[in-house]
Amino acid sequence: METSRITNIQLKHVVLPLKKSYTNSLGSKDMIDSLVLIVKTDTDYSGLCSLEFDAPSYSEETWYEAEHIIRNEFEKILLRSDASDRNLIYKEMDAAVFGHLMSKALVDGALFDLQGKITGYPVYKLLGGKIRDFSQVIGWVGIDSEDKMLSEAEKFVSDGYSCLKFKIGANKNRIIELIKNLREELGYDFSIRLDANQSLTRSNALSILQDIYKFEIELLEQPVNRLDIQSLKFLNKRSPVPIMVDESVITVEDMLNIVNNEAASFVKVKVFRSGGIEKTKAILSVASSSGIECIIGNGFSSSIGTSVELSLAVTHPALKSFNEFVGPLKLRRDIVTRPVAFVKNKVGPLTAPGFGFSEGDLSSMIRADS
Repeated sequence: METSRITNIQLKHVVLPLKKSYTNSLGSKDMIDSLVLIVKTDTDYSGLCSLEFDAPSYSEETWYEAEHIIRNEFEKILLRSDASDRNLIYKEMDAAVFGHLMSKALVDGALFDLQGKITGYPVYKLLGGKIRDFSQVIGWVGIDSEDKMLSEAEKFVSDGYSCLKFKIGANKNRIIELIKNLREELGYDFSIRLDANQSLTRSNALSILQDIYKFEIELLEQPVNRLDIQSLKFLNKRSPVPIMVDESVITVEDMLNIVNNEAASFVKVKVFRSGGIEKTKAILSVASSSGIECIIGNGFSSSIGTSVELSLAVTHPALKSFNEFVGPLKLRRDIVTRPVAFVKNKVGPLTAPGFGFSEGDLSSMIRADS
C-alpha cells in the first residue's frame, strides 16, 4: 500500500432538520447537531465521517467540545502521521487527552474511511468481510398521544417492520393502556421493545413489567439511572421481561461491570459513544462471551454515521438481532445527497470504498463554505 501522509483536516458543524419533533423521556427535538470531519492526504485521498450529538443528558460531549478537542489536541497528531498508522494515532490520542471518546470515534471513522479509499475496499472488507448482507431495522416510535403512537405503529407494521420500539415515560397506567391497545388493534405478529431512557425507579419499573409481560414484550431498555447498577441487577433477576442496558455501557469496563453484576440480558452499543470501531468490538466480545445479546445503532444519525455502525453490524457475529439504524429515516435533509437505502425493514452497507461516500456526495450545506 502506498504511503499517504495526512496533510489537512476540515471540521464542519451543520444542523440537520428532522421531519418532525421526536420525544423521549429526556425531552423533544426537531433538529440535531452534526460535526463532519474530512481528513486529506498528500496523495489526494479524503476520509469522511460525521458524528451526531444527542441531548446533553445523553451524549458525553457537545459538538463544540468535540470540535475543540480535535482541532487543538488531535490535529497536530494527525498532521504528522501516515494515514495507515491508525493504531499509533489512537495511542497518541489516548496519551493526549483522557476520555473524549466521541471525539476519538469521529477521528476513528474518518481514518477507517480513508484506509478504505486508499486500498479500494469498503470498510466491511477491512473488518474481515460480511457474514450477512444486511441488518434488520426496528421501527422507532417516540412519545406522543396514544392515537398518534398507535397510528405510527400501524404504518410500520403495514410497511413490513416486525420489531417496534416505543419510548415511554414513568406513567404506569399510560404505558399499560398503550401496550394493551397495541396488541388488541395490531395483534402479535411483531415484537415490542420499550425504552424508558432512565426515567423509572426500581419499584415502578418492576410493577410495570409485572403487568405488561403478558403482552409479549421483548425487552425493556435502560429502565433506571445509568449508574444504578444495583437496581439493574435487581430488575434483571426478578423481571419477567428481559432488561437491556444502553446508557450504562460506554466502555469495556462498564460492560464488565454489567456482566459481573448480572445486571442485563441485552446491551445496545454505539460506536461513536464508545470511542470507535475497535473499542466497540471489545465491548461486543465481552458481552457475547457472557451470553448477553447485542444490538447496535443510534436513534439520530446521518447516513455517514449510520454506515459506520452498519459496517460493523454486517461483519460481527454478535450483532444478529434487529438493530437501530433509524437516524436517516428521521431526517428532512441528510448530510449526503444519496442517503443509505432502506428496503422495508432492511438496510445494507454500500459497496464503494470506505463507508461508500465521497466529498462529491456531500450536500450543499456542507460544501458551501469549503
